[in-house]
Amino acid sequence: MKSSIVFFDNLNDSANGTLRGLISLLTLLPIYYMISLTNPKLFVFSNGTPFWLLAMSCGIGVIEPKSIKELLFFGSCVGLIMFSLHAFWSLDNLFSVTQLSNIVIQLLVGIIIACISSASVWYVYWNNNYVRIPNKFNMHWQVINFKIFICILYLTNYIIERNTY
Repeated sequence: MKSSIVFFDNLNDSANGTLRGLISLLTLLPIYYMISLTNPKLFVFSNGTPFWLLAMSCGIGVIEPKSIKELLFFGSCVGLIMFSLHAFWSLDNLFSVTQLSNIVIQLLVGIIIACISSASVWYVYWNNNYVRIPNKFNMHWQVINFKIFICILYLTNYIIERNTY
């Protein structure tokens, strides 16, 4: 299976790539937050969570697939990589069978979340020509997109602070 990656060498590619990343992030954040409510010990929703979900959404956003099958495959690879880093950073020094089962659960959940996010990017962006940003609105979209990302980070920080107390 072969796919291509979009490089942001012009404003149009950059604007549409950040739009795909935003679609992915708007899918990843609520799903991960709901999963963290079901098992807060295994899936911690902390101050760093939006940033590594942002990195994961950027990894999904740069993929330029030819079919949904390709996007699901490469999106699941991004989810596997990101959640494996997340799982192995949370390991204790003493390795046990419980930790191994937790790692497997985290990896499977990461793959499933990435597939859901990739499917949302496919159906909202790649399967719909009306969502793409035309050349004349690129700079305006970059400013709007930056403001949306900042609002999302503030909102998640508010949720984290509210749940901490």
